[in-house]
Amino acid sequence: MNFPVALRRIYRTIIDANLRIFLVWIAAAALVLRLGVVLVFGNTTNPEMYEHGAIARNLYNGHGFSFHATYIYTSLLPERQELMRQPPQFETANQPPVNPYIIYAVFLLLGDTSAALIVLMLLNCVLSAATPVVIYYTAKLIAKEDEARWSAVLMTFFLPGAFSVATFSGTALYTLVGVGVLYYVLQALNGDGTTVNIRNAGVLGIGSGLLTMLRSEFMLLGLLLMLYVVVVRWRQQGMMPALQFGAIGFIIFALCIAPWTIRNYHLFGRFIPTVSRPWHEIWRGNNALFEGSAMALNGRDYYLAAGDTLISRHISVRLDSLQYDQSFEPNMNDVFKDETIQYIRQHPWRTIQMTIEKALFLWTFEPYYSRSRNPLYLVFILPLLCCSFVGMIEYWRRSRASQYFAAWICLMGIYLYYTGIFSVTFILPRYQIYFISLMMPVAGLGSVRIARQIAGWVHGKNLPGN
Repeated sequence: MNFPVALRRIYRTIIDANLRIFLVWIAAAALVLRLGVVLVFGNTTNPEMYEHGAIARNLYNGHGFSFHATYIYTSLLPERQELMRQPPQFETANQPPVNPYIIYAVFLLLGDTSAALIVLMLLNCVLSAATPVVIYYTAKLIAKEDEARWSAVLMTFFLPGAFSVATFSGTALYTLVGVGVLYYVLQALNGDGTTVNIRNAGVLGIGSGLLTMLRSEFMLLGLLLMLYVVVVRWRQQGMMPALQFGAIGFIIFALCIAPWTIRNYHLFGRFIPTVSRPWHEIWRGNNALFEGSAMALNGRDYYLAAGDTLISRHISVRLDSLQYDQSFEPNMNDVFKDETIQYIRQHPWRTIQMTIEKALFLWTFEPYYSRSRNPLYLVFILPLLCCSFVGMIEYWRRSRASQYFAAWICLMGIYLYYTGIFSVTFILPRYQIYFISLMMPVAGLGSVRIARQIAGWVHGKNLPGN
């Protein structure tokens, strides 16, 4: 059997299968693949859990939601270095709370043990295995049945995403929630009726609030998405259904993030809705050491290079001048804000150049980070980015003269928003994996369009279903 014939048979099997059976098989295949990742690559002895794990361990050990900023800078003061080796004496808003508290909850049940790490990775497997199913239903709102199923298949065997289950940064959870929010946004844009409004408004408010407490940059996007849905519904249904949707969605969203925001205000005396260090993230992408990544071509981490260059020593001196108490984090953010603005003013063209380069990194690959240069990573990333680009053009062609054009604008807005966020800050592989996961519905559409075009060129035939 030659390859084109085999490909057509696989394609036919996928699109002809009973939907329930297809979804069960997709979820099962995704789960088995991810369990295999945990079995082979899962580290249950001494994994790197970064700040999420550090905060969870401090919670578990009775030190509260706290974290030393050792990954941000290395103090030049011996007394502060000693202080930062001790348990933190004040709480943090370095990270959104949901993922650290999930890790903490598992620690409470099983202790800070290998068993707890296994449970966390198994939870990641389940969440990640559910994502292709949600991808299917999301893609079905903008694509044909065969294209939606292919989107689910692509997500199932998206190995860079599958490997995230062996990490502890919350990638599996926020990817699932992000795709779920996308589903409810598109459903609200494409649907009609008061029932759809009320249901979608509530779920979208909860989903947006949860995603904001997982990924802080989503706060603005969540508000913009709900506002956009209100505007579209106003045009489609009139003022009252739109205002009803907006009121329910915005109130529930506010209720979801309010406890964390109020807690931060009491701790820091400032309005900090999500995290205390937004300017640190922007500075990380706009300083004289920066090359578009946290890494140099030799793999050296610029970000952790504090104390051994004039630039990083300058930062350390400024941060050492701050009181190391509850006010340190927002004051540190002010320092990074000042440093960032100074750098942009002094190097405007370099800033523009790096912003463009980072956008290209997001839509291609990031050349400085060793994981991004891994051939296995590139084999998945580059074709999917190409398929996503083609899918967006195809969906625009189909929707431009219909009511579904609002959904196309929404998708473009989401992808451009994240392109802007990562262009202003910096790129990491897990950010790109999340970005591509959100594009998977249009990637399926684009992959089928490309396959049909190639089949037409080679054999003068199209794939079934055209």
